[in-house]
Amino acid sequence: MADSTGTTLLTVREPNPPSQPPERLLGLPPSVWLLALLVAYLGFCAAHFAPAISCADANGYWAQGTRLAHTGQTWFVPTSDIQYIGAHWLVTEEGRYYSRYPAGLPVAIALATRVLGYRASVLLNPLFSVLALIGTYFLARRLAGPRWALLAPLFLALNPTFCRHALQNDSHMAVVCLLAGGLALLVAWSETGSLWRLFLGAVLLGAIPTVRYPEALYALGIGTFLIWRSLSLRRPWLHILVGGLGALLPLLPLMIHNQFAFGAFWNTAYSLTNEQTGFGWSYFRQHAIQYLDAIQGDGLGVLFALGLAGIGALCAYRKRRPEGFLLLLLVVPSTLLYMAYYWAPRMMTAGTMRFLLPTFVCYAVAGAWLLSQLAVRVPQGTLATGTSLLVAIYAVWGGFNLVADTRRDVAQRRALALVTASLEEHAEEGSVVLANQQLLQQLDFVGKWRLAEPGDLSGRPQRGRRGPQANSDSAAPSPMQAEKQRIQEERYAGLTPFARLLRTSQELKTWADGHPIYLIGEPEEVQRFEESMVGGNRFQEVARIALPEEWRKTATAPAGGPGGMPGAGGVPGDPAAPGGMQPAGNLPMQGMNQPFAGPPGNSRPMGGGMGMRPNAGMGLRAGAMQGMRLGGPMGAMRSYPLSCEELVIVQIVPRA
Repeated sequence: MADSTGTTLLTVREPNPPSQPPERLLGLPPSVWLLALLVAYLGFCAAHFAPAISCADANGYWAQGTRLAHTGQTWFVPTSDIQYIGAHWLVTEEGRYYSRYPAGLPVAIALATRVLGYRASVLLNPLFSVLALIGTYFLARRLAGPRWALLAPLFLALNPTFCRHALQNDSHMAVVCLLAGGLALLVAWSETGSLWRLFLGAVLLGAIPTVRYPEALYALGIGTFLIWRSLSLRRPWLHILVGGLGALLPLLPLMIHNQFAFGAFWNTAYSLTNEQTGFGWSYFRQHAIQYLDAIQGDGLGVLFALGLAGIGALCAYRKRRPEGFLLLLLVVPSTLLYMAYYWAPRMMTAGTMRFLLPTFVCYAVAGAWLLSQLAVRVPQGTLATGTSLLVAIYAVWGGFNLVADTRRDVAQRRALALVTASLEEHAEEGSVVLANQQLLQQLDFVGKWRLAEPGDLSGRPQRGRRGPQANSDSAAPSPMQAEKQRIQEERYAGLTPFARLLRTSQELKTWADGHPIYLIGEPEEVQRFEESMVGGNRFQEVARIALPEEWRKTATAPAGGPGGMPGAGGVPGDPAAPGGMQPAGNLPMQGMNQPFAGPPGNSRPMGGGMGMRPNAGMGLRAGAMQGMRLGGPMGAMRSYPLSCEELVIVQIVPRA
């Protein structure tokens, strides 16, 4: 290309036109190499898959999907004061509990659950990741040609953040899939004028806010590209109309849902916590450098500079300038938005980069395009050597960052899946199950039992700890929702510890309504619980579960790297962080008789009490649960089921 003076700035080579012979790489068509990459990546996913969810964020999506599949509703009303309520479920004025997350991903979860069962729904994120790789390739193919386009999905498949979130159960991989596929169709439309490609691409891109609200900001870049390219086509108004209708198709049901659920189509569940107010200039000044360090470090590594240079070069090249500004307006506004968010990355690089994961597609595509243009000026052997070295460095960097965290993560989910399978075998549906919080998050997603935490039987106010943002300023962001806490605290207002204990123990028996009551824990914990009960209650052992050796080896291992536990959404000392987790590796393991920090809106002191012996209900002492090792999400992620060799399921048979 040339500037206004005619000086050549960059020699640009477009992909081979259709009339030329297809490109080949080492004698094979690029499609064969793409297939080989996908097969290898699928092998990685299969080797690390387990049909379980493992964090509070996952419960907000997957439990919502299960409820939608079973009841046709995205909300529920508790049927007992001691019922387990996930960290990310918020209460409305009508007393209904909604997940703070939109229902786009839960709709897919519900469909998978209805057709193939709940285990199949856990396969959605690996499936989305494969589709994202395919969409990224076809997007890069339009810009860089078939051979060089292979680098874009390869960069993603080697990226540790991408691989982690293909195996974890959150919404970020769904957004990556929708963005990559939508952009591929959008760029194809801009070159062919095909209205069906435009409509389908707009549907995919319009679905992004139904999965994650903040990513609606992508509309800035997408809308700019749509108008820019439409002006060069016949009847530009028709193309703009088709694109707008396609985007509206998935957005309209979301707006109708929010109108009925939250009083206005523009309101979301985040309005219940004022979290939308947690953006500001002061946060940006504190966090901007942290984000830049994270992106260049555990986020993108060397791909950050390569991709950024590629985006800049695309913007400078007149023919591809719309695509350059499309990528630029996807990357920059969303990055600036999260830099201005009140939740800082600090030492949680892995947790932070999930917010920017969809933009990795932009960096990968722009980087592949830039390398394809260097082929015009750089000798082929030199470029091949340099590119191979770059890929090798990226693979080593990604591999070492991924191996330890992936091993721990998969061991954790396999342990949860093993416990769930045993419970399905021995506990009838509708039974009451008492368990650790992380197991409850998984069982809540399965949706077959009534769930309560043993700590709730202490009679203490449930889930009552507020985060640091929940202060006297009613407009300040409060992820734990002050109203939810107020409702839970009022249930026990004015009651002595002994009276609260009587109420909760009787509530358990009433709620069971003749169904069995089960407790899951380590053998010594169950024994202490049994010794704390009086009045003729019997503990009948149902099953013992030998935990996988891989879990015992990784359960208490410190989190790898500065990012802490992958996918963790908290920051040191902040149990109310948006992701609902505290970072592993930064806090000591919860003590046997110490209070613990749970997730937002779902934590309270454990044990304690007067040691009194009630003579009603289940016959629990006030100190019955003292000594039970029930951590919050951090404790659950690292220390549940701790490093024990087995767990036991017992049935609690109340006295007549």
